[in-house]
Amino acid sequence: MLRSVAFTSLLQGLVVPVGVLLLDWPIAVVLGVFVLEIVAVVCWAVVKIPFAAKRPRNMIDGDDRLLGPLQTKRGSVTFPGPLPPVYPRNVPTLLLTVCFLAPLEVGAAFLVFAFTDPTVTTPVVKQLVLGGAVVFLAEGIETAREYFARGGYRDHSPRSVVLVPFKRLFGVGALLFVAGPLQGAAVSGEVVLGLLVVGKLLYDLRRFQVARDPDARGVFYRLYGSAETEPESVPVEVPPGDPVVCDRPPQTAALLDALGRGVTYTLTSSVLIVYVAAAFFLAFGATAVGLVFLGVVAVVAGVRAVSRYLRYGTVEYRGTTARSSSTTGCSTSHRLDSNGVP
Repeated sequence: MLRSVAFTSLLQGLVVPVGVLLLDWPIAVVLGVFVLEIVAVVCWAVVKIPFAAKRPRNMIDGDDRLLGPLQTKRGSVTFPGPLPPVYPRNVPTLLLTVCFLAPLEVGAAFLVFAFTDPTVTTPVVKQLVLGGAVVFLAEGIETAREYFARGGYRDHSPRSVVLVPFKRLFGVGALLFVAGPLQGAAVSGEVVLGLLVVGKLLYDLRRFQVARDPDARGVFYRLYGSAETEPESVPVEVPPGDPVVCDRPPQTAALLDALGRGVTYTLTSSVLIVYVAAAFFLAFGATAVGLVFLGVVAVVAGVRAVSRYLRYGTVEYRGTTARSSSTTGCSTSHRLDSNGVP
């Protein structure tokens, strides 16, 4: 495990020093590669989220009507092949990350990069493409080895996966903020480059220390990732033997129930304001704008319907004999989580 961590950390940490020493990367390329590294981490975090086996403590109850039913689902979907199970309860975090957090973080990284006022030329773009490809590949190798092959997904919840790119943005963003004013001051480019390379190496060494020694983890881990915030899973007790009765809700009734819940949600929540806005624009002849608002309503209703159906419409109730005196719920397309949930 330690060799694997050292290899992947070394691969990422050497990208910038090698680029500066052997390829004569200017400051603009170094800063751009920092930003592209953040983009790579965000992309691979999106890949990791569906497989995270833990669940944050604040998602156990699932009071939210829109996505709460998915957050409380105990099962996982098993696919053929080497990939671990996919957990439907991670879908809300995945949607939030793809639709909001990822664009926000990538946009913030590029804004900070623009703050440094880089000079972007054709050679710089070519070097950025090379550097970006290398850091993306390095992050992919680390994801494949540590998260999938080594079972790192068992130690993460979707929230702690999302925390990783935010930590990277915080660390790399600090280097970008330092480099910007220094370039405008009476400081030579070689000094700025040296500070950037040394700062990045120190940051990567810190990541290596945290990966090697969990006790070295700091404030970010205590907020999201510790046993208090991401509790260990509790095994689910499944009665032995085959069930004597198997029953599941009729699919027509399950679909109608899900669609009804979707429509009802839009009429009994803040989405009702969108109905009012759509009616206003349609009444004054702005048909296109009104249809856009109705489209938003349809999307929200669809999300609520899918969430409801995946939580209840896919469940199969299995009755055991009186000797085991228990009834368990599982799904023909989902199995009970082998690690369980709190």
